[in-house]
Order: sequence, then structure tokens, then C-alpha cells
Amino acid sequence: FNIRENSFASFQVSPEVTTILEPEITITDASISTEMWLWNFGDGNISPSNNPQSHSYADTGTYTIKLLTNNKYNCKDSTTQTVRIELPFMLYIPNTFSPNEDGVNDTFLAQGDGILKFSMMIYDRWGNMIFFTDDITKGWDGKANSGKEVAQIDTYIYVIIGTDLKKHEHTYRGTINMIK
Repeated sequence: FNIRENSFASFQVSPEVTTILEPEITITDASISTEMWLWNFGDGNISPSNNPQSHSYADTGTYTIKLLTNNKYNCKDSTTQTVRIELPFMLYIPNTFSPNEDGVNDTFLAQGDGILKFSMMIYDRWGNMIFFTDDITKGWDGKANSGKEVAQIDTYIYVIIGTDLKKHEHTYRGTINMIK
């Protein structure tokens, strides 16, 4: 009467959530009584390595890493873990624009990734709010008082508030130069 040891598949991943800017996941095998490993990283890549150590993902998404193990007695096991690769919160804010209707830089427009909510306020040098939007695709065209008059060539103050995908709020304050 022989007792055969079962294969036990186990591993840890770190981090479980990261961004596409740092898409490498560290994998540490913790399997017991195993002589054969087959890793499926959930992105079309596989590896027979006993300890692949890390894997980099080429795109954002949620991936299920599956480990299949086997030992000399043909005792099999499997386990999975999920990792998520997200867009980072990034915001680009220009410092100058020229609303002269030549088709180049006519609108002051912030752009970014990983933004859940957005608002932008533009103030003149006396602290009067002359423009507001809560739509990142709608920029300031250089007009004040609800678009009724063209603002003068000057330096204006912006306050931009962006909320990332994890619902953290980021506030940016700065100046924008309007030239013609």
C-alpha cells in the first residue's frame, strides 16, 4: 500500500494592481511536491518554468494567471490569481494658447488618461471666473462672459480638478498665457 503525495499549486503575485507604465508583475512560485509547471498568464503567453519570476503585460485589462502543476505520480493541481493593469492618471496642461482662429492652438484644452471626473475654471487677474467646464473635451476658446466677448491678451489663472479611476481627487493651479 503506497501513499502518493499530491501536487499542490500555489503562487503569489505582486502587485495585484498596477498601471501600464509599470506593467511588470512579480510571480513567486510556492507549489509543493511538483515536478511540472505550466503557467498561463492570461494574455496568450505561457511558460513551463518552475519559477517565471515576472511577466510584463502589453495592454491594460484584467488578467487571470493560471498555474497547472503535476508531480511524478501524475497528481495534478491548479490555481489562479487575477491581476489588473490600469491606465495611469495623467494630465497634460499647456501654458500658452492663441485664440486667433488660425486653426492652431485656438483652444486651451487639458488632455489626459485615467480621468473619471474633470472640471476646469479660468479666472482673470482680478479673481473673476470667466470660464467653467466639467467636460475635458471642451476647452476655453478665449472668450469671457459666456462667450460674448473676446478676453484681452493676458495671463490667466486656471484651476483644474481631476478625479482618477480610484476616485482620488487631483487639483492643479497655474497660469495660462493668451497670445494672438
